[in-house]
Amino acid sequence: MKLKSKCISLFFLLVFSSVLAGQKIIVKCPQEVAVGESFTINFIVEGADLDGLVLPNLDAFQVVGGPMRSSQISIVNGTTTQIASLGYQLLATKKGSFTIGSASVNAKGKKVVSRPITIRVGGGNKVDPTITSDKDLFIRMELSPKLDQYYVGQQIVVKYVVYYNQDIQLNQIFDEPSFAHFFTQDINSQDNESATTQINGKMYNKAAIKIQAVFPQKEGVYDLGTFKARIGISDGQDGGGIFAIRDYRPVVVESNSVKMSVVPLPASPPTSFTGAVGDYSFTASIDKTTIEEKETLKLLVNIEGNGDSKLVNAPKFSFDPSMEVYDANKLHDNVEYDGQYQKHASSYEYFVIPGKTGNYTLIPEFSYFNPESQKYVTIKAEEMPVNVIASTGNKNDVDPLPNNEQSNLQTEKTPSWVYGLMGAAIFGGLGYLVWLLFMKNTKEKSKGPAEKTQNKRTKNTSQKEQLTITVSGFPPTSHPEFYKETQHFLFNSISQRLNLTNPSPTIPYIVNAIRTDKGEEVASAFKNLFLNGEEGIYGGKNNISEKEEFLSKAQILLEKHF
Repeated sequence: MKLKSKCISLFFLLVFSSVLAGQKIIVKCPQEVAVGESFTINFIVEGADLDGLVLPNLDAFQVVGGPMRSSQISIVNGTTTQIASLGYQLLATKKGSFTIGSASVNAKGKKVVSRPITIRVGGGNKVDPTITSDKDLFIRMELSPKLDQYYVGQQIVVKYVVYYNQDIQLNQIFDEPSFAHFFTQDINSQDNESATTQINGKMYNKAAIKIQAVFPQKEGVYDLGTFKARIGISDGQDGGGIFAIRDYRPVVVESNSVKMSVVPLPASPPTSFTGAVGDYSFTASIDKTTIEEKETLKLLVNIEGNGDSKLVNAPKFSFDPSMEVYDANKLHDNVEYDGQYQKHASSYEYFVIPGKTGNYTLIPEFSYFNPESQKYVTIKAEEMPVNVIASTGNKNDVDPLPNNEQSNLQTEKTPSWVYGLMGAAIFGGLGYLVWLLFMKNTKEKSKGPAEKTQNKRTKNTSQKEQLTITVSGFPPTSHPEFYKETQHFLFNSISQRLNLTNPSPTIPYIVNAIRTDKGEEVASAFKNLFLNGEEGIYGGKNNISEKEEFLSKAQILLEKHF
């Protein structure tokens, strides 16, 4: 009954969270532009239409295009979400830092607002010695933020931007930078962040060919190499009107090369630090303020930030010694691109059982390292008083026995011969287990090499069958659950084979462990497998053939290396 009631509560909590997640406004635009540069700002509304959207003041910029409207319907696991977008092309006309206030809309009777956005406008029209005035087509690899050095775990957004003055088309990407010691995530932006800009007195159109969020996992100096793509350049057109045919001359364009310096985090982090690097917010709440002793208190914490979500674990903080605290359960984990960074939001639930009466104060805290200030930051939630009163009964969701059975247990005395039989059964059972272990070891020692090899093959086959059974039965629309279940099985299986003790293994943790035990080649193979699984979890790889391919690779790697 206890497990059932918790599952029901968790079900409604997740459903409620998904409803809230479908009602929000996201503002996407660049955070840094130059004077004379145009850019696109998009207001994306989920769970409501655009008719009731109230826009903030945009007077700090000149509106040169728009409005641009789009809408779509998303159906995920049977849940339908309406997504609408309203965009404008803005021109930065003066230097400074400008804040665009919150947009708002009424969604299902509730007012939903966006976060304010600050855009920094630089001097512009600066001379770039790497770009000559006669260059009409080039690709730049641009990093955000642009710093002399970065920290392990810090997010760096890498954009491969093409600048052009004529009609072009992208034909093929030839080569990309190497991120051997980075965790990488491709960002699927709704647009290619097209804009116009002025460089060395010359106007260019620009568009992002590809955007990636990369997170360094190890300190060092890295030469990332270059980005190469085949691009078609218009040679003019034949014919006229709507039947005009345009010819494109293919050329290979190579970007600039980039070197990146990565340094480790400072020593002596706070005790509540669990790996978050970036800019974060933290909130906490409890489900009740007065409870009985031995009753379960639920503590919910929410974390939002732009660091490597794989390195962030449940916050650790101190409780009164009389309180029994269970390991945190992750309820929610969502990743999305806001136009500047890939941001993640996670929710954790703690179960706390006070052991004695009294007045207590819970002050949860969360620590992260801020690369901008180069310091550890600790956020403390508001104080939450808890009054624990004397228990009037069993309040831990345990099924009470019927009244007559409770009465019998309390009033009838168990005969002494019953205890004798129980003791004999326990000692007899232990003796039998010891005998079985002895026989198993004797039989194993007597086996020949051929028989041991056959047993190993049988073990691999059993492992393969177990993986198939574990992840089978998911319908095509349940791709996140399929990939989550497979990743969970792989983590547990590899942890057991390598005798790992981390209760919440992450991709970097598992990959580093494999690298130590099996070498770089095997670690790289598993890393690519895990990244494919992450792509399946966060959208994409939804058809059955892709699932079968992913499952086949997982089975082959496990069978070959473990």
